[in-house]
Amino acid sequence: MTGPDLAMLPEENAGHKAAWVFDRHPDCAVIGADTVIMFENEIIGKPRDSDDAFAILSRLSGHRHQVLTGVAVIGPGIKKSFTVTSDIVFKPYDQTVIRQYLRQVHVLDKAGAYAIQHRGFQPVEHLNGCYASVMGLPLCHISRGLRQLDIVNRTGVAAECQSALEYACPVFSSILEGKEPVNRKGKE
Repeated sequence: MTGPDLAMLPEENAGHKAAWVFDRHPDCAVIGADTVIMFENEIIGKPRDSDDAFAILSRLSGHRHQVLTGVAVIGPGIKKSFTVTSDIVFKPYDQTVIRQYLRQVHVLDKAGAYAIQHRGFQPVEHLNGCYASVMGLPLCHISRGLRQLDIVNRTGVAAECQSALEYACPVFSSILEGKEPVNRKGKE
């Protein structure tokens, strides 16, 4: 998939997911999320098979790409959606390392064929943005959105997220304050 309007795809997909659940539970607020990779103006989703996963990781190796996670919140009288974009630079990897990773990890359910949190394969050289969003669920962004909708005003989400991920997030306070982080280095 290519084209500039495709950046809206994860937000639209998140909306469809949330709407599907809301239709079955109309008295609840529902959160939907969807994550894709944007590389060279092309959307990369989940790989079709291991050969596709190898091709995707080979293309991303040593290059910059964006991870876009769309989020939708739908509930009684509520409809809000947004997209969180994180900028990633991959370390350069040779074919042997990529093949070894693919033998160890089931990647067919992962956008871009990688898991940033995998301890054995740390592909990210630089991260500008939200680590949790790259994993597929930007908790601080969601927390801020729920607060804005007066659905919940829970504190401690950032600390719980960092503890669960074992990651000292350098951007959580900016996100919770409504400022998008710019040019900050994250987990390497």
